[in-house]
Amino acid sequence: MNFFFIFSIRGMKCDLSDRRVDGGYGIIIVLSSFCLILITDGIFFSFGNLMVELIEEFNNDRATTALAASILLGISGLIGPFCGGLCDMYGCRVIAVVGSILSCVGILISSFATSIYFLYIFYGCVGGVGLGCIYLTGNIITVQHFSKRRGLACGISLCGSGVGTFAFNQFTRVLIAEYGWRGTILIEAGMCLQCVVFSLFLLPPFQERKCCPNTCFNEETVRTLKLDNFPNTHNCEIISLIPNTGEVKTDKSVNKNNFEMETEPEESAIKRDMGKKEIYKSPDTVLLKQMFQSIFDTSLLTDLRFWIFLLSTVVVHLAFSVVITMTADRAMELGMTKYEASWLASSIGK
Repeated sequence: MNFFFIFSIRGMKCDLSDRRVDGGYGIIIVLSSFCLILITDGIFFSFGNLMVELIEEFNNDRATTALAASILLGISGLIGPFCGGLCDMYGCRVIAVVGSILSCVGILISSFATSIYFLYIFYGCVGGVGLGCIYLTGNIITVQHFSKRRGLACGISLCGSGVGTFAFNQFTRVLIAEYGWRGTILIEAGMCLQCVVFSLFLLPPFQERKCCPNTCFNEETVRTLKLDNFPNTHNCEIISLIPNTGEVKTDKSVNKNNFEMETEPEESAIKRDMGKKEIYKSPDTVLLKQMFQSIFDTSLLTDLRFWIFLLSTVVVHLAFSVVITMTADRAMELGMTKYEASWLASSIGK
């Protein structure tokens, strides 16, 4: 998959270094997101083949065994709001790399499972959190990089879901025949670690900075303004950068007619500095507050359209996930072989 990814990029003739919105780097984003979604959904929707083997291994009923897949899909969906808030704070690339490592560890430990309850914790919970982070970041970063052709870009990246569902059902059946279900889970863990490579390409787009023509910057104090270039009605904001601190000092306005500078009152300046010191003393508190504000923004809950969309999505995924997870076992119950059952699950796709 890495070779396919590299050759696809080398074949592009556009400027791949252009990371602006709708720039050439968007092609790399789409390919990376495609590969990430292919792996995550491939693991999600090929569990039906593993379930047949787990029923025979642990002698549990279908409901008890299928609960591992339910936890995996449920946790990966429920982690969405928290993952979205973390992406706003730390960026999609960091969250995708963390999710790749976390899912690899969880699924890797699952290969040593001695009971189905062991799989609930590591395959379902730990693996679900990691795979949920990967899947969500792949969708978020695609939306960020495209404006004009956003629908086409998202459609191409989400094609990875159908390709992964089709291919992984066949691939999983071959792996089970060769290495058993433990070896198959071990290889799935390696595929999750492979997501680290694709996650490293998830760079955010460059934002074009709009500078006010009436604003001047100086590395030491204040650069002299040529006020003759501005009309009488314009007020110029002077910004000075303090070296080695990164702080910005703003002196309110300088008028062409009277050349008077409005400065901040001494009392309010003292309060401002005290407030800065309080922030600097507790950066963790400020970051935590920002994270919760971005995660628990309830303004969307007042929109009726959001509730209609949410309800329809829940119904669709409830029906689809049950069908694709139980198809292989039901097909074998009706007399199909394991390979025929895997083809039937692949044909559903997504």
